[in-house]
Amino acid sequence: MDTIFVLNSNKQVIDVLSNNGSNPSAPFFDDIYKAELDTGAETYEFTTLGNPRTCVTLEVGNYVLFKYNGKYKLFQIMETTDEHTEGKKLLTCYCEMAGMELLNDYCEPFSIEGNFITFLNTVLQDTNWQVGLYSASLLDNIQMVSTTEPENVYSLIQNNLATFGGVEVEFRVEFVGNQLVAMLIDCYESGTRGNRTH
Repeated sequence: MDTIFVLNSNKQVIDVLSNNGSNPSAPFFDDIYKAELDTGAETYEFTTLGNPRTCVTLEVGNYVLFKYNGKYKLFQIMETTDEHTEGKKLLTCYCEMAGMELLNDYCEPFSIEGNFITFLNTVLQDTNWQVGLYSASLLDNIQMVSTTEPENVYSLIQNNLATFGGVEVEFRVEFVGNQLVAMLIDCYESGTRGNRTH
């Protein structure tokens, strides 16, 4: 990974951090990407040079986007810290995956009998997210799921992964021509995340 796109709160590209070239103006380093397979939760942390440019674009609430293992990942900046070392000002950003915004989206009460894809389409219908790739085997596992009061979408998904046999989810985005065109949740049969799906 050698490029990070910076997006504003409206998810429009406003800057690019790059390690390409012999003298990049906004390099990044010490980056740490963590993913939890059982929940799909991901965090990302990186450091760059603190200067008038990065201090404006890398602010809490903005987003960073990068390609990891062939997939575009979108994270929101949750916290930034400044530090002076060896005569340089460094800016470190702690980010959480954009899928966490589903904590602020609520699903009205429902009752369905269906597979995980039916369930996911139901809970995502009023959000910015949609079903992406999925394991064909998930279509065969039919369960009853209901909720009697409005619940946040992220918790609903997490609470029902086990209901459908331990589904593994991965949040990703589609990014074409510097435009964010889709926000997707890929779904895998337990133990198969990263394997081929359709």
